[in-house]
Amino acid sequence: MNAAANNNLKLSFDVPSTAPSTLDSPIIVVNNYTRTTAPTQVLLEDTVLVANRDYFVSLRPNQSQLWITLNKKLAGTNSFSIVN
Repeated sequence: MNAAANNNLKLSFDVPSTAPSTLDSPIIVVNNYTRTTAPTQVLLEDTVLVANRDYFVSLRPNQSQLWITLNKKLAGTNSFSIVN
């Protein structure tokens, strides 16, 4: 899990080369997310993703959490960010 700062987040992660091939549809759980709406922008590798096509949002306001499911297959090093 990752914690948002002012409802923004930037992180990078690696999918090991020992993985079968790709990480399919990864879910990123963001703590300390206090907005009751989806992020303004979601980026992967500095490319703006399209909601409900490239990613899906699940808000858990009672838990101050945002869950983002990426509709991607990832390999190698990846950078991810949410912007509000």
